[in-house]
Amino acid sequence: MRSADPTYVAALKLALYNDVDLPDFQSAANLLTPDDPVQPFAALTHRTLANWGSVPRSYIRTSKDNALPTALQNRFICGADAFALKNPTKVYDIDSGHSPFISRPRALAGILLAVASARGDEALPPWARQRRRGRAIYTQSAN
Repeated sequence: MRSADPTYVAALKLALYNDVDLPDFQSAANLLTPDDPVQPFAALTHRTLANWGSVPRSYIRTSKDNALPTALQNRFICGADAFALKNPTKVYDIDSGHSPFISRPRALAGILLAVASARGDEALPPWARQRRRGRAIYTQSAN
């Protein structure tokens, strides 16, 4: 863990890992790093109906998210849909906090496969294409 401050650690767990058990939280928190460059997030971008508005969008809404409450997630979805009226966002709900990749990995994987499947076989990883055609390449271990 990068900080020994108990107030910071408690706030981090509550915000990002509220539905994750303590050992998994500690492992995940140890992987966090502030080293990501800020510049890409500060750059001015231009969205148009021809580019961003034409790309199929999916959103995974997390019902127990303390970092992005459901009302804020709904605002993101509504904002995107208001911009691109003819291209609505496909919303998938998961009963999870902000980090379903830790607390609900199998459920999240199922949603991601559904998103890729909706885009066609080319969007699926090779093993999923084979499985979809009834020829499993390998068996994935259970999470």
